[in-house]
Amino acid sequence: MRPSLTSACFSAGCSPLLPPALPSPPCSPAGSFTPVAGSHECDVCEPGSFSNTTASSSCYKCLPGFITVGNGDAGATECTACGKGTFRAANATDNKCQR
Repeated sequence: MRPSLTSACFSAGCSPLLPPALPSPPCSPAGSFTPVAGSHECDVCEPGSFSNTTASSSCYKCLPGFITVGNGDAGATECTACGKGTFRAANATDNKCQR
């Protein structure tokens, strides 16, 4: 006797009444990161750091002379150069350009 779809499905752990579950999308959009592989929790990049790809595992610190701007300066997808006559030092702990 051929097994029914129902019995085959239950033995395989699926339900014949529900469509198969789609995998969850990666949690971390650009501007954030997932610190633990496989996790669906996101952390926003801190001011002065950025992530320009989805599913990042970390954020990258802006180079000297660059800052993040907008959206409270957190969650940036890129760094912007300091204006003419200003700079941001390599060891800066803030996200500000200095004169």
